[in-house]
Amino acid sequence: MSSENSRAQRFRVTLAPAIMDRFLRSQGAWFETADDTRERLRRNARSDALLAWVVARMPELLTTRERQCIDLHYFRGLSYREIGEATSTNKTSAFRAVERGIRKLREAKEKDRSWERALERLKRR
Repeated sequence: MSSENSRAQRFRVTLAPAIMDRFLRSQGAWFETADDTRERLRRNARSDALLAWVVARMPELLTTRERQCIDLHYFRGLSYREIGEATSTNKTSAFRAVERGIRKLREAKEKDRSWERALERLKRR
């Protein structure tokens, strides 16, 4: 018997179908009401519009180094230490570049509401 089979056997739970029938669908871990679904989709549309705005504005608002560090951290999932290695700097410099870039993007977002207009266009579709 392989180790996978023995492990699977140890964690296996058998329930009679009658027991499973007692549980309501609404008690399930992944259950969403119609309102929950609408709210999740609304949040996703807002995030998508904001992300599209950020990606479009990064080249004009940020330095090459800030763009590179933000890309490595947020879009590729690297840690600050790994970013420092990739950019031949240290983790503190990588952190500061990301922090400066995010601050610039937030300030620009407050002044430029075009991302909200893009969201309104998405809602009308």
